Amino acid sequence: DPDAVEGNWQVAIRRMITCGDYPGLWTDISYTLFHFTDFVPFLRLFLEDENVASRVLFGSDYYMTRQEVLSERAVCFRLRVALGEDLFRRIAETNPSIWLGEEV
Repeated sequence: DPDAVEGNWQVAIRRMITCGDYPGLWTDISYTLFHFTDFVPFLRLFLEDENVASRVLFGSDYYMTRQEVLSERAVCFRLRVALGEDLFRRIAETNPSIWLGEEV
């Protein structure tokens, strides 16, 4: 359904990151993952694109997680298993360090 694709936030963010017109654009995925079973397969596909994976953060919207029954810690452990240690560390440690200007 072309209309559904055009209204999809994930598609819009991916296009914005990969087009090169928004060099300062980053996205955070932690709050989305509170619907873990539904969204983690899409996240793996989303992160296959190197341009996208280099602009994804995990945990910068931690305050949103306070609304949920599942703790951010539980989401973190599930995400580590689903993505593997290297990709998890990238979005949870390396990318945030770059975003904060601590690492180049």
